[in-house]
Amino acid sequence: MDILDTRDVDGTEYRVYLEHDPECEDPREMGDHFVGRIVCVHSSRYVRPDESGDVVSARYVRYAMEDHSFRAVARWLRLFWGASVVLPLYSGYDDRPSAGDVTDSPVAGDYIGVTFDQPSTRRMTGVESADIELALSVEVDEWSAWARGDCYGYVVERATGDDEWEQTDSCWGFIGDDYARAEAMHAFDAECSALGQA
Repeated sequence: MDILDTRDVDGTEYRVYLEHDPECEDPREMGDHFVGRIVCVHSSRYVRPDESGDVVSARYVRYAMEDHSFRAVARWLRLFWGASVVLPLYSGYDDRPSAGDVTDSPVAGDYIGVTFDQPSTRRMTGVESADIELALSVEVDEWSAWARGDCYGYVVERATGDDEWEQTDSCWGFIGDDYARAEAMHAFDAECSALGQA
């Protein structure tokens, strides 16, 4: 338990804390609002057809990665699949560890996959050409945080007796420690303000 703050509101103590969320849903499974497709050498989970059916077969990309350098694969994706930006993925991005395990940061040189845009993802998301590389980087950062188990929920509690607490609010599924802390403090401030005005 990582207690972020405690506060006395009209003589009652409240606290907010973070807990690890091992059940956090894969952000890639929460919809088709992503600019990038992701393909890893030994996983095809992240490439799915969209409404137009425009999808690169993960099998073909994996074969290409096994036999060719990142530069050759990137060129192939640009020429034949309409990618405007192709970024490499490194180890640590490939599969979610078991609950509670946190892997080390990716090691440069352990190239295990690619993320890239396609005409259909550009149309679907409306991301401008100048922003595609940044969008892909942000998507991969979120996905890799999830894959490392960097997922949290917050809990707000009220003291009810000698070292006893009652939950008054909670929310789960935050990816990234900074985001989780910010949302927890926002919710805690709002709840304490509402209680103080009641």
